[in-house]
Amino acid sequence: MKAFLSTAALTASLALSAPVAMAEPETYVIDDEHFSMSFEVNHIGYAPVMGMFRDVEGKFGYDEETQQLTSGTLTFKSKSVFTNHDKRDGHLRNEDFLNSGKFPDITFEITNFETTGENTGIVTGDLTLLGKTRPV
Repeated sequence: MKAFLSTAALTASLALSAPVAMAEPETYVIDDEHFSMSFEVNHIGYAPVMGMFRDVEGKFGYDEETQQLTSGTLTFKSKSVFTNHDKRDGHLRNEDFLNSGKFPDITFEITNFETTGENTGIVTGDLTLLGKTRPV
């Protein structure tokens, strides 16, 4: 689960430019045809496995003039986990991992954006998984 949280946080990092003065941000809705959320975990401690969530929705605020991310929320449907292996996906959906029956949504709420370079930044936020919210 730690690997999942780390990967989710890393994947949520966005490439944006340095801030100038804040203008009025626009709100953008995630287009599911042009967006995917992937992760990588170690299988049995030695083999990396790539996966993704196929059903993700959300929106974010972005100021194009200052190139600042101002807000954002992503919701992943835990039942949409996909690793290209039906039996493993079923196991990930059950109570051992994502418990999709009890916790259908995984959410990420942006709490901060830090510019790290001309075209880079780090997004931090609160990830809610299995009913527990933690900063990532």
